[in-house]
Amino acid sequence: MKKTLRGMVVLVGLTVFGVAQGANWVMLSAQSNVSTYLIDTDSIVKGQNDTVRAWIQERPKVIPMKLSNGVAYDDHKYLTLVYCKTRMNSVGPSYWYLVGNPVFTMGGYSEPSEVIPDSMGEAIWTTLCRPGT
Repeated sequence: MKKTLRGMVVLVGLTVFGVAQGANWVMLSAQSNVSTYLIDTDSIVKGQNDTVRAWIQERPKVIPMKLSNGVAYDDHKYLTLVYCKTRMNSVGPSYWYLVGNPVFTMGGYSEPSEVIPDSMGEAIWTTLCRPGT
């Protein structure tokens, strides 16, 4: 009985602390007129073939914003994968929130596409692909 209880306490503790780990959101130097963009520097992971993955947060300046399906949101977080050598990126799992509550999600990665010059995609690519990142 004690082993079972101890195991449950450990499992609950791991679940709580695993979910409660903080992020280190840092504002990107380039910004849009519509939203503020931040990158979680603790989530940056370098992968194979000169790829880098990180979480991005978009905070709309006009709240709430609406998705094309009419769902209102005030926070958007998504995983991005950038290809440093080929100057491409792909958007991964995305989560939209309203007052801290999830309102819409999308899974999977989009097809890689070229980074558009003078865009937030380019600012993210530059931040993740610069030497020393």
